[in-house]
Amino acid sequence: MARKAKAKQAESGAIDATTLQKAVAEYNQEKATASEHQGLAGQAIKQVAEEYHLDMKAFRFVLGLSRMEETKRQAVLRGLIDLADKMEFFASVDAFDDLVSIMETICERARSAETSEAAPKPDDVVSHLIN
Repeated sequence: MARKAKAKQAESGAIDATTLQKAVAEYNQEKATASEHQGLAGQAIKQVAEEYHLDMKAFRFVLGLSRMEETKRQAVLRGLIDLADKMEFFASVDAFDDLVSIMETICERARSAETSEAAPKPDDVVSHLIN
């Protein structure tokens, strides 16, 4: 066993200095580029959030949802609405709050899509929420 471990060490130690230096330099360059892109992406969403007065946490949540596959996204949305309702987060909504009208608009749009043959049928998760 000791010979196998030493053989693996010898193999991994077989990299020459030039190849190692090139690999490290390439890694550092890619890391710097990734950091630069991350910074630009952060600036872009910050600018949009400020310009349109978006809640940053909600915006980031939507960005995360946008990267999910449709089935997973619908499950997360259904779970969020269901759990928020059970926690009575909607209990403090008053008649002057636009949340109720936003939710009504969403439901009306989903119901009209159900009756329209040209429109795609909503996902089972969405259907569960609006029925």
